[in-house]
Amino acid sequence: MTQSTDNKTIEFLKYRAKGKIYFLDDFSSIGSSESIRKSLSVLVKRGTLVRLTQGIYLYPKIDAEFGILYPSVDDVCKAIAKRDKARIEPTGVFALHSLGLSTQIPVNVVYLTDGIPRKIKYGNRFIKFKKTAPKNLSMKGKVSGFAIAALKT
Repeated sequence: MTQSTDNKTIEFLKYRAKGKIYFLDDFSSIGSSESIRKSLSVLVKRGTLVRLTQGIYLYPKIDAEFGILYPSVDDVCKAIAKRDKARIEPTGVFALHSLGLSTQIPVNVVYLTDGIPRKIKYGNRFIKFKKTAPKNLSMKGKVSGFAIAALKT
């Protein structure tokens, strides 16, 4: 008996951790690209998955009081960088806010990357990946990268 792509996708997610970010490529073993897109669309309508942006989905962790717990912008950016095998470093006000040096919360977050430059809409925010030289991405550790970006700002 053959299973539909919807059932295979649900079966795939059943044993996965809630609150994890998935990309279209993560479901490539289930079926063809077109059938996976349709299946994910159906699962989003049912509420099983949440579409964060084009091609990026969240298997939501749901809290009784707060509802769906969405990942931070930094978590989404790290997941994109991991998928693309690229290095990223934050810039500007986001680095200042992350270090606790500013109370401003940036709406538009900019990351320097050695990967593909792009602009992604995430909720009501925009995440921009700007191409940079490798020397700007050579910091050891997360805090040193944030500190250098904050000092440049």
